[in-house]
Amino acid sequence: MIMLMENVDIAILTVPRESAQKIANYLSGAGIKYIWNFTPTVLSVPDNVQVWNENLMGNFLQFTYNI
Repeated sequence: MIMLMENVDIAILTVPRESAQKIANYLSGAGIKYIWNFTPTVLSVPDNVQVWNENLMGNFLQFTYNI
């Protein structure tokens, strides 16, 4: 069952890799338009949903290089 989320446009995805696509499908079906993805997974979403992927390991390496 998919519930529509009123007044919610953005979701932050921080789930295990195995669950990421299933949850992304649920979120896009519920009307979420933007997903901030912290999982190590490339998500397949409809064209009307935008995904911003975070690479925590890459960011950590850049941070440690800068200090």
